[in-house]
Amino acid sequence: MKERADSTQNTHADTTSLIRFAPAVFVCLWATGFIGGKLGLPYAEPLTFLLIRFFVVLSILIPVALLMKAPWPTTRQEWGHTAIAGLLLHAGYLGGVFSAIHRGMPAGVTSLIVGLQPVLTAILAAVWFKDKITRRQWLGLALGFVGVALVVSGKISLNNWEPKAFAAALLALVSITLGTLYQKRYCHNLIC
Repeated sequence: MKERADSTQNTHADTTSLIRFAPAVFVCLWATGFIGGKLGLPYAEPLTFLLIRFFVVLSILIPVALLMKAPWPTTRQEWGHTAIAGLLLHAGYLGGVFSAIHRGMPAGVTSLIVGLQPVLTAILAAVWFKDKITRRQWLGLALGFVGVALVVSGKISLNNWEPKAFAAALLALVSITLGTLYQKRYCHNLIC
């Protein structure tokens, strides 16, 4: 009995130490997403590239989720909410990003456009969820918005890219924003 308790404690300690590294791993993976898109898209259509990426990610994350005993949806409603959040956060966002890059928009400019997501999310969360945003937070969001606008303003021109590239980047921005809000509202107890 004592061996089983020790084993459970060791498993919990191992899981806790893995969780400690999760933010750093997430940031590294997130930051390299645009680089991967830029490198892979010359060789595959955007949605084909995204499908391959999803299969690679699933082959890694399903075992990790099982190892860490992550909570899974248990009802049809939870599965539905998870699917909608996933479609918005992954298919809509990444599909839009990869389509914009594929259509000629530079990866850096695409990342700056979707970098407006925190500002748009904060505004919509304040309106829809009545989230309180302090003046200091609004100032930070405004400065972030001005910074992105300054960097992007000299590069954004519909003459430089086909309108579909710009529309795809905007689709990515709206998808990740709505996906974040949807996840907050309906998937707060789940890993979506």
